[in-house]
Amino acid sequence: MIYDSYGILKDGSVVSKVYFLLLQKPRTVSDLSKEIYGGKVQLSNINRAIDQLVGSNYIEQVRKDRMEMRDTGDDLRKKYWKANFKPFMEFMQESLKNRASTQHSTKKELTESELKAVGLILDSKWFSRFFEKKHLECFRGEIDYAADGSLEYVAPIRYLAFLVEQLGAISNRLTSTLNESEICTIDEIIQSNDFDGLIALKTKKLNKKTVEKIEKIVSIATKNLGNYSRTRTEIDYSVNGFGILCIPPSLSLKLTSIGRIPLTVFLYFNQATERVSNLRK
Repeated sequence: MIYDSYGILKDGSVVSKVYFLLLQKPRTVSDLSKEIYGGKVQLSNINRAIDQLVGSNYIEQVRKDRMEMRDTGDDLRKKYWKANFKPFMEFMQESLKNRASTQHSTKKELTESELKAVGLILDSKWFSRFFEKKHLECFRGEIDYAADGSLEYVAPIRYLAFLVEQLGAISNRLTSTLNESEICTIDEIIQSNDFDGLIALKTKKLNKKTVEKIEKIVSIATKNLGNYSRTRTEIDYSVNGFGILCIPPSLSLKLTSIGRIPLTVFLYFNQATERVSNLRK
């Protein structure tokens, strides 16, 4: 599966930049122009991109809280736009479908229930942390900023694919150490309709030994991956708060197969998991 072009989302294009910035948070056309053109006003280019994204149902107009807008001094008359994960969900399912169709493949597509669960995960506050600039700077090549801080280049589908694959790999190895009662199910995610609430509920029930075991595995895997600043940041964002433990094992395994399989991360976390498990026998 080619990441570099998915429909109207061509890597590095104005349309892709607008889409990605609107995944981060709601913005106005003026906000987008400043983020993309370093403070310069290029509203016609942004408006053309908005029209294309609206036509593909990738973004929609949203209303920000009026009290919040008053507190921040925002103009109540401004139109704000927000992106959804529709193109990535389509890409993900198409990629898994192609893999499942190959001869002798054991890969499977996401079920309707799994797709709904993934949608709730992507729309959560937990997942929104991965759009913070500190984390994005770990993905140079997928996201690049100019010297003036403007968004110079972005490959939105590639970034999301690499991120979700990596989260799937780490989650799959960590959840293999949990007790059955500690593992989240697809039904639990759907019934909760609130992935953040489910994280809060589940993590409260983790016992001290489980937490110590997870922290030991993460420490060993991080060290073996090189313990570089970028690596530590990526893993810290993935593991902090233990929300990653709420991705069901069957789902996390499928998520590692969207495109390129993150074998290095998977193998080092697998080795760390086996090492910690052997120490406790």
